[in-house]
This record gives sequence, C-alpha cells and structure tokens, in this order.
Amino acid sequence: MAKLREHEDQREKVEAWAPDDYKSRVQLRDEWGVHIQTIAKAVDATREEIGEILRTNRSNNPTDAFSPTQQAVIYAWLEENNFIASKVPEGYMSVGAMSSQLRLGGEKVITRAINELGEALGSASRYKNYSRITDYYSQEQQQQIREWIIRNLPKSKLAQSAIAAANS
Repeated sequence: MAKLREHEDQREKVEAWAPDDYKSRVQLRDEWGVHIQTIAKAVDATREEIGEILRTNRSNNPTDAFSPTQQAVIYAWLEENNFIASKVPEGYMSVGAMSSQLRLGGEKVITRAINELGEALGSASRYKNYSRITDYYSQEQQQQIREWIIRNLPKSKLAQSAIAAANS
C-alpha cells in the first residue's frame, strides 16, 4: 500500500511540459555519445550540485528533464572522469586495430613496443570509438612501433616478413 501511495505522489510531481532547452537523459546520450547508464552515474554523482530535477511527461512517459545549468554540471563531471572524447581521426589506430589490420603482431608485442619506445613515441591520444574511449596512435607513431618490432623482435612474424621482403 505504501508503494502505491509513493507512486501516486511521484505521478503528481510530473510536469506536463518542460522548456525547450531542458533535455532528457536520452537526449543527452544522443548529443554527447555517452551510454545512458554513464549519464545516470553522472547525475547521481552530481545530485547535490544540480539540485532538484524537473520531472516531465515526454511521449506519455515520465522522465527527468535537465536545465542548461544542470547539463553543464553533468557534462563537466563526465569530462573530469574521462567519459567525453572526440571521435577518432582518420588514420589513427588502437593497439587492437594495429594488431588485426596492420598485422604488427599480437597486442602483447605491440604493447611491449609502445612501452619500450616510451617518450620517444610520445603519448597516445584518447578518442572515442562507438561508446568506448581508448588510446589511439597516429600514422607516424604506428610506423615507429612497426620499425621497433622489426629491429628488436627478429623472430616476430612482422620482422620475418620484412626480412623476407628485403631479401627478395
């Protein structure tokens, strides 16, 4: 009975409309490219700072609507916690992509090369591919990794094929 009363109380707090610049979690997800559960996590983490959240009826479905100020707080939290990143530029690749597409060796071999190159390689850039943010390497960095593997891991498939190509 208490749950029914609580549900009725919640229903009474739903506004019929929200200003146009207020956005739902789904709208924020679509705009920012962040998983809806991650947005929920950000809302929970910033609950005190964002204050009261407007409940509105969108498509006959009660939902939270966030003001532009609340959106800015949520976005800042997502940025601070590395959930926001731009899309991968053309030619940049992750360790997994270098392994499968460039056939530089397994991910362990590539990771070893990256670690050994250290500062000479420079830092990776963090980009978003779908909903995942990970490290990506430029074409120049990929070439450095390739050359390191050929020089330092002569038994690797990459080095063997490079040696075979040089000898033919």
